[in-house]
Amino acid sequence: MRTRLPSQGAMTVGAAREAGFVAAVARCSQDDGAPPLWPWHRLLEALGLDVDDVLAPQDAGPYAPDDGPLAAFAVQEALLRTVRDRAARHPVLLVVEDLHWADTRTLRALGHLVAGVEPGDRVAVLLTRRTHPEPAGALLDLGATLARQGARVLELTGLGVEHARTLVAAVAGTTSVPAPVDTWCAHTGGNPFFLVELTRLGLSGGGWHDVVPESVRTVVAGRLEELPEETREVLVVAAALGGEHSPLLLATVADRTPAEVFELLWPAQRTGAVDVRPDGRVAFAHALTRDAVVAAAPTGQLTRVHARIARALESSPWVGLREAERTFELARHWRAAGPAHAASAWRAAVSAAAQARRVWANVEATDLYTSALASHALDPAATRAERYDLLLGFAEVAARAARWRAVVEAVAEAVRLASADGDPDRVALAVAGLTRYNIWLPQSYDEVSEDLVDDLREALAVAGPRDSPTRCRLMLALAVQLYYAPGYEPEVEALVEEGLALGRRLGDAELRGWAARTGWLALWRPRYLARRLELAREEVEAARECRDEAAEAVGRAALAGAAVEAADLAVWEAESEAAEAIARRRRLPYVEFALGFVRLSLTLMAGRLAEAEAIEERLRGMRSEVTTPADESLDFALSFTAATWRPELTPAVAEAYREVMRAAPDPFLAVGAVFQSTRAGQLTEARAEIARRPVPPVPDLWHATMEAAERADIAACLGDPALARQAVDVLRQASSRMVVAGVSVGFGPVDGYLALALALLGDVDQARAAAARAEALATTWRLPAYLGWLAERRSSLGF
Repeated sequence: MRTRLPSQGAMTVGAAREAGFVAAVARCSQDDGAPPLWPWHRLLEALGLDVDDVLAPQDAGPYAPDDGPLAAFAVQEALLRTVRDRAARHPVLLVVEDLHWADTRTLRALGHLVAGVEPGDRVAVLLTRRTHPEPAGALLDLGATLARQGARVLELTGLGVEHARTLVAAVAGTTSVPAPVDTWCAHTGGNPFFLVELTRLGLSGGGWHDVVPESVRTVVAGRLEELPEETREVLVVAAALGGEHSPLLLATVADRTPAEVFELLWPAQRTGAVDVRPDGRVAFAHALTRDAVVAAAPTGQLTRVHARIARALESSPWVGLREAERTFELARHWRAAGPAHAASAWRAAVSAAAQARRVWANVEATDLYTSALASHALDPAATRAERYDLLLGFAEVAARAARWRAVVEAVAEAVRLASADGDPDRVALAVAGLTRYNIWLPQSYDEVSEDLVDDLREALAVAGPRDSPTRCRLMLALAVQLYYAPGYEPEVEALVEEGLALGRRLGDAELRGWAARTGWLALWRPRYLARRLELAREEVEAARECRDEAAEAVGRAALAGAAVEAADLAVWEAESEAAEAIARRRRLPYVEFALGFVRLSLTLMAGRLAEAEAIEERLRGMRSEVTTPADESLDFALSFTAATWRPELTPAVAEAYREVMRAAPDPFLAVGAVFQSTRAGQLTEARAEIARRPVPPVPDLWHATMEAAERADIAACLGDPALARQAVDVLRQASSRMVVAGVSVGFGPVDGYLALALALLGDVDQARAAAARAEALATTWRLPAYLGWLAERRSSLGF
């Protein structure tokens, strides 16, 4: 079997076991302290396998250091191999519930399993999740993998009245149910959980009620109110522990013997509030039940309980937790223990972040560093040096997780701390975080941070002229910060030349790779294309030398993007595939996001609309994962890309652009707004927009060829030689290349737009020659939509 259950319907676990399956069930934890891959621990235990043996550091290939921080993919492969081996003896059913709470590594491992089982493997997988919110990120990826493998999706709906009566009768143990089930169904939408909770409330002595309480928490709180006070006290401890937990740990924190704990829990068991597993582990029946207990507990009591739990975890190695789980639990409980324990909280969060980082759980590591920084701010004994180190640690993992806005803020604070101390070495180390693993520029469009520029200049002066990594970092970081500063291009080029030469002289592979990445960004203009191709190759080589797969993925993505610009199809295909493979394996969403933009444009121009829609949906789903200084324009960029090659979308997008320009004129969107109006055939509106805001000269920036191409197409639609004249020189310099706005939106061969400009200016022979070059290149790249557009424009202009 693959991931499909028998066609008669989803097997229950009991029925599966009767049919000879070995069944394993795991539930994803909503607790922040749950370590990566936690559901897999439960599955492996249920299959009778040694968790530590299966999840031990694996051989991850030539880039993996001995301690295994890069072994995530190898662990996924080990899980696949283990399940298949187990299924060779007996058919296996894996059930994973509540995927909406799953960590990234768990989802990736499930996707790898689903894609990796072979025909004939006796493996069935049953996965459950909530329908809302809509899946995003790794959960969306898993859904796509399941769809490709033909998985069956069952959309569960509420019970009808008759089925609800059957359920209530089964829970009550009687066919005579003096309950307003009709009303309950109407108010709950037939949700089985709500119905069960209402029935249990009645059975516990609370009586039947005419209406459904406002929330399930209210139902649970009412049921718990009837329990003995000592039982409620133990439940507070159990709720603070969260999830399933050892009775020994519960007893230790509650200052009771295990026997006393079980006796006190018995009334709660009878109401269905908690379950005691066969192995003695204690768990709440539902997360909302646990939440109700937490909500009812006084804040002071709850923080004291969390502190007692943390102390027990620190002092008692026998509490039944593995070291990784214990580390994450310590971070959770010290944080919840309140400001009085801030010193313990931030240190525990850093330890847990290190665990997450080792398995490439970048999002989880980022969240833990965020918690550490918040707790450090409350620690009265905290030092500036500690905060600086925390900010740098946060910036690195947040960059991998594509939280670039947060990276910029963290680096800015770290630079301020180091500058105040007059320490150029630490200024340089901090500012390096702005471009490490960065595919796009770290600042917003047309932004120059004068304060940061001043700090970098001052640090350079203090560092002096001697060769050092500090001087290399400061020069190149300054070059990037001056990118949008008008008139500073000669200084930028000089800084890049000297910084790159210095990085190469110092002979450190990591520094050389960082320098190549930063120099690439500083030289992000069409005229530097050849140099950027060289720098991207140098970056990849250095990343491989120092075994930094994240840097390698970014370097290959930059090389792929530059290859599209250079119209080198073979390099684009090879490098984009290699970059995306690393990004998927090491969970680097920024790489996937940037290359996804390029791929979306190429797919639209190829006329593969269904595939393009899937890519666009994937990119929109990633918007919650990826934050950049350009966030405000990314949604517009997606709509812009689709509308350019899908005429049915263009009128609505053109109107949306005009509304934005009327409300808050944005120079970056100005030409795009006119371009979309002309693509939609709304020529009167386009002329009116130009009359209100004349089109400025083409900026010499990363998107210069796109700006020139837009002007050429606008000119062709409006018959405007002045606009064609603006574009022609920029396009002529980029002849035989592709139009790409950096590593994102693409418009196809430059020569097609050059042909339009030349035709409008009366150079028909040159226009025909340029159009022939564009047609040949578009044919090589298989872009029929582009070819159709060019043929239409040639016909209208008569060349």
